[in-house]
Amino acid sequence: MQALLLSLVALFAVSVEARAACDDDPAALVAVLEQATMDGRFEAADQASDALVASFGCGGPADRAVIARLWLSRAVLAAARGDDAAADDALAAAARVSPGTWNEMYGPTLRQRWEQSAARPVAAYGRLRLDPLPGGAVSAVDGERLDLPADLAAGLHLLQVGPSARDFAAAQIFYLPPGLELVLDPGLPSAPPPPVPTRRPIGSTPRSRRVLAGLGVGVAAAALYGVSFATNAAFYDQPDGGRTAARQRLNNGLVVGSAGLAAVSGVLLVSGLAAAP
Repeated sequence: MQALLLSLVALFAVSVEARAACDDDPAALVAVLEQATMDGRFEAADQASDALVASFGCGGPADRAVIARLWLSRAVLAAARGDDAAADDALAAAARVSPGTWNEMYGPTLRQRWEQSAARPVAAYGRLRLDPLPGGAVSAVDGERLDLPADLAAGLHLLQVGPSARDFAAAQIFYLPPGLELVLDPGLPSAPPPPVPTRRPIGSTPRSRRVLAGLGVGVAAAALYGVSFATNAAFYDQPDGGRTAARQRLNNGLVVGSAGLAAVSGVLLVSGLAAAP
């Protein structure tokens, strides 16, 4: 097999990456797709097709009959747009995935082409590899669990990748060229970045304001007590007993005041630290 690496942006690797739409039911979505296809509402059909692929990006392996119905609708749309090659590729994918699944609404002409595709043996293979692929991730192709890299029939396929076979996290459709190795990014959702801590200015919250006020009152209480302590001896050194008694009462008042301020400081600090940030 020719070793050639292709990326999603390469010509043959036209794919639809999808993130999980876990609230959507694939069976309901494929019915919407088929109705839009029959009504000739191309834009609505394209949107339903993308939504269907996205719905495969969650839960377990896709139902192979639903995958075949997806390819049949895409074949009808391609044929209506005049792209016979794309229509044949989609018909071949539908016949390969679920040979017994057909929609009679699509008419006898397309059915004949579908039957020819179903009867045609697989003539060529390609190789699929995923990069990057996180450790422990599992994959499924066309609704069947498959370890990759692996050789697959050339043509259209559905890929599902996730942490387990019951919990896929991403899905996409891709075209595998014959004789080549295709390298796909599985499109797994990346882990969200850690939250950036919010820096708030000092004193911008009730908690910080109380703490700052408590610290300020505490400093004032300490200063007041320091003044009373420093002047205590000087009060007793005065020769006038009356003046000494008055100054002692003043000194005692300073001590009591500093104690009161200390109490207020303690209340502010305790309430501030207990408050919500």
